[in-house]
Amino acid sequence: TFFVDDGVRARTRLDAVVCVADALNLPATLEESPEAENQIAFADVIVLNKTDLLPEDGGELMTLLGHYQALGYPVVTTTTAETHGLDALRARLAGRTSVFVGQSGVGKSSLIKALLNKFAPRGLRVIEVEKHDLTDLPEIVEQIASRPERFILYCDDLSFEADEPGYKALKVVLDGSV
Repeated sequence: TFFVDDGVRARTRLDAVVCVADALNLPATLEESPEAENQIAFADVIVLNKTDLLPEDGGELMTLLGHYQALGYPVVTTTTAETHGLDALRARLAGRTSVFVGQSGVGKSSLIKALLNKFAPRGLRVIEVEKHDLTDLPEIVEQIASRPERFILYCDDLSFEADEPGYKALKVVLDGSV
């Protein structure tokens, strides 16, 4: 569980796990990586990114996509090359605190940058937090909680050992919501 600090938990919450996947390589990635399977299995929303790289007919991915949709997974298709799907993704995540997960190279960082470029005029902001600064997350959340803008707290290439201080701080914030 992410419940650690009652004060932070009362002000924050995690509403959705968003799994970002590379549309072109997803079938092969699922064959090779149990971690990728788990990320999709625990996702509340699946984002198939880089759809501009697919063949016209969608290839093998269309069959796979049909299976996920039949199981009730919301699927959003995106490409940051043409900003396709960003409005649908924003609508899916509006008012929710979400964490993006996915294998390296699927375009999580590019997707966040594309969202910022498209929605900054409407109040979207990004705060990049380095891994060693994650212990400051409760203070960051407190500073932005009453602001009118919406924020993406961004920490690139994040991985932990369970006993690291930043891991505990992140768990605290995810148990509530920004």
